[in-house]
Amino acid sequence: MIRVHGVGAGRVYDVTIAALRTNRACGRFTWAGPSLPSPPPVALDLLRVGRAVHLADRLVRRGASIGRNLRRIRLEVAVAEPAKWRKLSRLVEELAEFATGGDSWTLSFVRGARDDVLAQPSGAWTRVEPTVVALFSGGLDSLCGAAHLATQPNSQPLFVSHSPPGRDTVYELARDTFRAFGRDLPRSACVTYRLEVREADKSGVRSMFQESSRRTRPLFYLSLVGATAIAHGASTIQMSENGALALSLPYRADVHGPSMARQAHTFLLGGFEALLRELVPGVKWWLTNPFVGETKGEACNHLGPAAALAERSTSCEYLGRQRAVVLSWRRRHRRSAASLGDGPQCGLCVPCIVRRAALRRAAIPDSDSAYFASAPRVLEQLRSQPFALDEIRRNCPSLLAMLAPNVLYMDRYCERLASMRPGDFAMAFLPELRANRQLKAAPAITLTSCHALAQRYAREVSAFLNG
Repeated sequence: MIRVHGVGAGRVYDVTIAALRTNRACGRFTWAGPSLPSPPPVALDLLRVGRAVHLADRLVRRGASIGRNLRRIRLEVAVAEPAKWRKLSRLVEELAEFATGGDSWTLSFVRGARDDVLAQPSGAWTRVEPTVVALFSGGLDSLCGAAHLATQPNSQPLFVSHSPPGRDTVYELARDTFRAFGRDLPRSACVTYRLEVREADKSGVRSMFQESSRRTRPLFYLSLVGATAIAHGASTIQMSENGALALSLPYRADVHGPSMARQAHTFLLGGFEALLRELVPGVKWWLTNPFVGETKGEACNHLGPAAALAERSTSCEYLGRQRAVVLSWRRRHRRSAASLGDGPQCGLCVPCIVRRAALRRAAIPDSDSAYFASAPRVLEQLRSQPFALDEIRRNCPSLLAMLAPNVLYMDRYCERLASMRPGDFAMAFLPELRANRQLKAAPAITLTSCHALAQRYAREVSAFLNG
């Protein structure tokens, strides 16, 4: 049972999410992976808390204007061990507040977790004893993370993903990565969760989970991998994200607070590690990001013989529903669509731009046809034609027209980064840098190393956009 009271976008939300066994809208987990005859209560509670925070984040809508984009959320979660969680409520609140960019969170815990958190499909699964539990999204960074683990002969990973993209897709990509390094990866070395939610009522009207930013996803995914590690007796957790994006520096002046994604920020990783130490004392927990000091292009160097698998990874923010919208537009505007690629990735969101820059730096083939739009071409068009943006809006799908300015923002941002001295860099990005340095979860992170990393990243992206 989850109770949410929130204030956002000028509206008050007061919702009880109950009957978790039968109501798919309430967020029931399904599980596919190694058998867990009796997961410990602390692992199941971690899933409950991670799920509750994520659903509350999606339920309470934030406003679009600067003065109304922060929310107040009070959340009550039913768990098996409420006394333990009450002692940790402030730590969970701080992590949720940081992930959502400054929202106010208040959590309380009550006894009464009678719902089935996990529903495991029938089938024989071989239990594994992992040395490391690793998040694996099917993206380029997680592919590099799998390659990193494949080069360690004594590592026995257990990969954790959330569907979509689906267990078979994730397993096959991880398996082929290990095969490229001459290693086998059993099917039981992949676990997939699926949080089932229904975003419409019986009449088809969208009634729940209207907030689209989903800033608590990193915290939600950490709860999945943390619960899995607890259940399997592993103490090392790997989250793979290139260090440049993990810094979470704003690439535009109006990107701040809830506008920013902090998917692998050291504040979150170190804070979650502290949470695990309190939940399961006596265990030497280690939550690591192997690429914390590397750009995405530098991380791609770890792929080695698995480099050809990069084309099977995805990085785009707008897969799924938006992809279908673009394909539908192409069918209706065949003449205007002549310059568009086949997708499925958009090519103009920040993750797509950084991905393509990384593959270029690592000299890994990356076809224009795999993207709907080419960022370098759009940048050239915007520079050379006075009213290019108006033309793009008339002759491109709305998604690409909305994202087209990204190439200008990113180009100017990288130009600015490349010219910054350490002192200017520190003053310009003080809030995010201070959050990294305060935590001290990654001793390698210093102002000097952050500045050098940001400049390498700027050169990497600029070389792609202007190449």
